[in-house]
Amino acid sequence: MKEINFPPFQEEEIPLWVDAIVEERNSLTEFLKMRNIHIREAWPAIHRNPPFHSYGSDKDFPVSSKISDNVIWLPNGPALQDEDINYICENIKAFYRENK
Repeated sequence: MKEINFPPFQEEEIPLWVDAIVEERNSLTEFLKMRNIHIREAWPAIHRNPPFHSYGSDKDFPVSSKISDNVIWLPNGPALQDEDINYICENIKAFYRENK
């Protein structure tokens, strides 16, 4: 789907979180919460954290800012079953079909 992308990682890596860069993050988050799918927004860009405010603003870091505004962490973990994964995927697809 063009509306959702995953950052690349090495084949031998096992990511701690399932990062996804999405379009319409806030609306997608609400849509999924209504279906009992709890995603989380990723950490803010470093320059947005108080200790680093003096290093620059969103204007100075446009790529980090854009990514930070559009990244979510999808549900994951050993308790997640195949049917849970399918449910999450189908609802993400439904959101983007309904919001074209």
